[in-house]
Amino acid sequence: MRNVDKGERIVISCGMLADELKSVYEQTNSSLHVIWIRRGMHNFPADLKKTLQRLINENQDKEAILLTFGLCGNSTLGITSEHTKLVIPRFHDCIHQLLLDNSRNQNTSLEKNQVSVGHYYLTRGWTLDREEIYQQSRFILQKYGENMGREILGKLYENYDEINVIDTGAYSLENVEEHAKKCGSLLNKNVKTIPGSTIILKKLLTGNWDEDFIVLNPKEILCRAHFYSRGQ
Repeated sequence: MRNVDKGERIVISCGMLADELKSVYEQTNSSLHVIWIRRGMHNFPADLKKTLQRLINENQDKEAILLTFGLCGNSTLGITSEHTKLVIPRFHDCIHQLLLDNSRNQNTSLEKNQVSVGHYYLTRGWTLDREEIYQQSRFILQKYGENMGREILGKLYENYDEINVIDTGAYSLENVEEHAKKCGSLLNKNVKTIPGSTIILKKLLTGNWDEDFIVLNPKEILCRAHFYSRGQ
């Protein structure tokens, strides 16, 4: 290995967070190199884990590798880095990271109970997913017909009462809100825009790794307990 600049870090990010991460890059004037993983890989946790581990292995000449991924369907469990630190948000997924109040002090530890049962969350990035809720619903109706299709959709989304657009401040709301209204009309769900935040991503990039983050030293292996312990 070559000598490492101790300030040298890179970011590995899910494409779902492209709007939010680009916004934070502009806010912080960050020049950290980012490696994008295509949106939709969260649907295939085993493949996502292999991809993350491969990219980590390929960047062992860095001081730290910053991931925007949380637990994400267990896709990060077991990842490790031989020579570099790994920094991971201590959240279950992207939605948990974004459901925070921008008015909070970014140096203050954040509560993790923001996700509401029965709410389906959308950002602009999620509407671009190949299997997003509206396209999936239209496909089911076309494939199975109106009556059976409605029955299937009723079962799929019976535990959801409301569709929420998360206003992270990273994109124009108009098109996303219109998209959410179409979903709500199709599935007979209430639609509401709620406040969100990019505070976690900002802290990740600026090195403010408090108890909202898991910081693994070289050779440490990420396990489930890391997401439930605090202040390591």
